[in-house]
Amino acid sequence: MRTQKTPHRSAETARVILEKARAAAVGMRRLADSIGMTAMATHRHYPYRDTSAQRIADDTFAEITASWAAVTKSANRERVEDAPRAPGRLVRLDLYRHC
Repeated sequence: MRTQKTPHRSAETARVILEKARAAAVGMRRLADSIGMTAMATHRHYPYRDTSAQRIADDTFAEITASWAAVTKSANRERVEDAPRAPGRLVRLDLYRHC
């Protein structure tokens, strides 16, 4: 079984620290201790604390965007599939099935 790459593991651990404590608690030393590295080793992937915070924000935004896209796609399909079967709507239904 392969372990996660260090930048991803660091970002996930930083996010857990952020959720449990607060933004000020996400320091390079605490992050390094949590993943079993030295504080200086974490600087290889995240040179500054703000770089780590930006990664957490980017990952979180990507998760939210993907979640919204899935909900929107599902809601659009339900609306089209439940719509009356007028000829124009049948064509639209076929388009959604290929998405």
